Amino acid sequence: MAGKIDYDLVAQLHDNGFNDTEIAEKVGCSNSSVSIWRRKNNKAIAKRVQFKPGYLFPGTRLSYIKEAGHNDSSRPLRLIRCKCFCGTVENFLYCTLKKGSPKTCGCLSFKTNKPKVLCAFCGGPFGGGSVGVCQKNLECIKEYNRLRHLASGHTDLTYVMYSPALISHKIGHTTNISKRLPMLRCGCWDLELVTTFPHGRKLEKWLHKRFSLGRIEGTEWFTGLTETAIKEAVVEYESIQ
Repeated sequence: MAGKIDYDLVAQLHDNGFNDTEIAEKVGCSNSSVSIWRRKNNKAIAKRVQFKPGYLFPGTRLSYIKEAGHNDSSRPLRLIRCKCFCGTVENFLYCTLKKGSPKTCGCLSFKTNKPKVLCAFCGGPFGGGSVGVCQKNLECIKEYNRLRHLASGHTDLTYVMYSPALISHKIGHTTNISKRLPMLRCGCWDLELVTTFPHGRKLEKWLHKRFSLGRIEGTEWFTGLTETAIKEAVVEYESIQ
């Protein structure tokens, strides 16, 4: 037959279980050309592997149903109709099934939307590193180092935070503000650290009583506060100690 024979296609069809006649028809050559190629490459006559219905392909959760012909690509590949353990019926390439892939129809594959890690101080994208602050933002790094220094000696701090969404301030205390802030942001992502005071739990309780009229019942959140009013209250607390 005229024309150059695509021996790469011949080899691929042979490896996928096509016999000489089928290969000759698909490649467009004579049976003898395929036979000569086989002898030169020490290839045995392809014997298509037969399966019984229900056969489970090793390493997968796909069971054999029947032959499904070949795909429509320029290099036809054998298709097997299989049933996944979840009940889905689909066609799969035999060349991949015999290698144990895919494992399923895709029912066990799922995409996880990992939450973006945000900076504990500015709320921007986390740039990497071992701590949860922007590595390229000098202000965030400076604030982190300042708070880490305060917390290194387990200093009992009273902190004031503000939530624009709730239009409220939170007054609490902690010995490690750099860890406390990211924890609180899990439930209130827009939380901003306003200031800290080195007086700990005693100041916290005093401020709670001082601003009790604006306190949201059962919480440490207060409405109607300003940073100035809080600082003036702290000055008043220090004057009576």
